Amino acid sequence: MPTVSLFSTYAQTSLASYAANLVSGVASNVARYQEPSVGMSASQAQTFDNTWAVIQQSAPTASGFSAVLLQKKDSAGNATGEKVLSIAGSDLSSPADLITDLVNVAALGTVLGMPQYVSLDSFYSQLVSTGKLAASEQFVFT
Repeated sequence: MPTVSLFSTYAQTSLASYAANLVSGVASNVARYQEPSVGMSASQAQTFDNTWAVIQQSAPTASGFSAVLLQKKDSAGNATGEKVLSIAGSDLSSPADLITDLVNVAALGTVLGMPQYVSLDSFYSQLVSTGKLAASEQFVFT
């Protein structure tokens, strides 16, 4: 059964998906997690950066889609195997994102053909084709 602590952990991975220009591998992303679009405090950003490695971030899209694949690290900084695919929600400062939400979801009542879902499918396919995720690998989706 999920705990409050687990929900908090995954909420932080969701916040990370709002960061721009994340660097994969061992590089620090602390400053990027403190950007206003993410909103982590200095200590929260440092703890998050010590706990999660960026495997890959999606490229910017015209529709406002943004996602990041993260992998949990142990206290020594080694990958644990747990991966999280975190997707940013609506960005109120992005007109393209709001238009996509209003047209596809509010007006049409469907997400079929929604550019953001097409971008998600493309990003997932790219993760699989590059070996960053196995097609049958289990991961957490936030």
